[in-house]
Amino acid sequence: MANDLSIDDGAKLLKGLKIPPRPELLVAFLEEANQSAPNHAKLGQIVQRDPALSAGLLKSVNAPMFGLRQKVVSVPQAISLLGLRSVRSLVMALSVRGCFKVKDKKFIEGFWEASVQRATVCGQIARAVGQDLDACYMLGLLADCAVPAMINRFEGYQAFYQEATLQADRPITALELATFGTHHAIAGYLLTRSWRFPDEIVQGTKLHHALPSDEPEISPPVFVLKAAEHVLRSARNQPDEYEWSVLRDQAIAVLGLRDDTLEQLKQSAA
Repeated sequence: MANDLSIDDGAKLLKGLKIPPRPELLVAFLEEANQSAPNHAKLGQIVQRDPALSAGLLKSVNAPMFGLRQKVVSVPQAISLLGLRSVRSLVMALSVRGCFKVKDKKFIEGFWEASVQRATVCGQIARAVGQDLDACYMLGLLADCAVPAMINRFEGYQAFYQEATLQADRPITALELATFGTHHAIAGYLLTRSWRFPDEIVQGTKLHHALPSDEPEISPPVFVLKAAEHVLRSARNQPDEYEWSVLRDQAIAVLGLRDDTLEQLKQSAA
């Protein structure tokens, strides 16, 4: 595990961390979605029970990244145009967002909005280099999904996180490890595993701050995530993550990512 901390040791240090169970609505949605012939109308009715989830889903599928030529106004229409796999991924990811309550509403709204921006750039990069758009978009949304849980678990974590995300000399997980004895990548791994996300998302969440010395087989979605972070930080005039300085050449080689593509994305994000 990255930063010399095993999953078991990290989990022990996270005792008291509240990982919410999967919402009943999500369980019902997945039960129907996993049928041999899922009823799209029924799936739409399930999602509509949660107005915030329904609105978030429609906002997501109508984003330019998905390239739809007509506006989507219902879940069945979204399934018809995007496919059930994409819609299921979005419903699962958006359900996480609704499960955490943090006192600082302004911070948490900005946090989730930043996650959506990152996911969007992940999707753009995935499309440009021929990677799995669904997996890259979902990892962009969920890589830091346990940060709200960490805020609720550790006093002072929110202020720490806001400062640590701008450090460029070490991975944020190394700073967390030195301060709290564990880090959000392990918490995110525990959450996504508990919720039964696809294995590539569970592993990507666990390893999204890993370096080659920790994990020789870094997956393409993680490289896409790192490139997306680079794009957004450049657009905001913020320092790159430490990992980008280490992984840049490998990420560009693995993804076949062109410098002009990165520059175009930076200009779009600015």
